[in-house]
Amino acid sequence: MISSKVKNILTNFSLLVGVFVFCFILAEIMIRLFFPSPQSPNIFDEIIGYKYRPNSSVSFFVQGKEIKNKVNSTGFLDEEHNFQKLEGVYRIVFLGDSFTEATNVIREDTFPKILERELNQIYENRIEIINLGMNGFGTAHEYLTLKEYGLKFSPDLVILLFIENDLENNLVKFGSEINPAFDVVEGELLQIRTPRPLKGSGLRSF
Repeated sequence: MISSKVKNILTNFSLLVGVFVFCFILAEIMIRLFFPSPQSPNIFDEIIGYKYRPNSSVSFFVQGKEIKNKVNSTGFLDEEHNFQKLEGVYRIVFLGDSFTEATNVIREDTFPKILERELNQIYENRIEIINLGMNGFGTAHEYLTLKEYGLKFSPDLVILLFIENDLENNLVKFGSEINPAFDVVEGELLQIRTPRPLKGSGLRSF
């Protein structure tokens, strides 16, 4: 038979646990209301895996300095480009990862924009460069990006920037479900994994 003293201890302990749980839930509600988690800059893309939210802006901090660039309607860190190419314009599409995207500098200082300015001084403003680089991309992403987006711009030249870490990115076992993957099966290149949204907290965990 439980003594009254033990009952009081258990009652007080239960109240303490209840107060703790209540305070925890209240704190969680207050944090979500007044300090919401920042929205992920990325969205899921069923073809290439992910890209930026179209028509948004993305900020990166480099050595304590904020670098902000706008995202175009296609979902890449580049200025707006019409799919219809103007007569007399020579179009170049760049594909690559974060080196091509170059989030650590403003858009005008990325090497595709510098190249565009230099070429236009020679060819009288008839060169247009489209940057479809995206951080974390491997060759599988870039191949599908070219098919899904790049070719719609009717490019005259496509340049793929291949970095040594792309070798690892292209290995199926190192990729997550959100990344596409290809393999050579009986001499043919086949897509063996199509992008799927990440579980749990979604792209924020990515």
